[in-house]
Amino acid sequence: MYSLYATKEVGYTIEAADDVMATGFNWCPPLAMYQALSTVADVPTLIRENLPDVCKKVNIDELLAEVKPSKYDYRLYFKSGR
Repeated sequence: MYSLYATKEVGYTIEAADDVMATGFNWCPPLAMYQALSTVADVPTLIRENLPDVCKKVNIDELLAEVKPSKYDYRLYFKSGR
């Protein structure tokens, strides 16, 4: 969530954060993480339940509405019962 939120402050697009995280740091980028998690869980609900302080500062629905599929697909690295 922090990566998605901070992207607006330091970059031009949310997709730019994906590129930096994937190619610059070799980490799972924020959009890919959201995409992977959303296949097995309701991410907005997880955020509201586990990050209540973030929800007071950030409009989660508005932020996640801007999320598009990542060009980095990390879903194959996550096991799912679904």
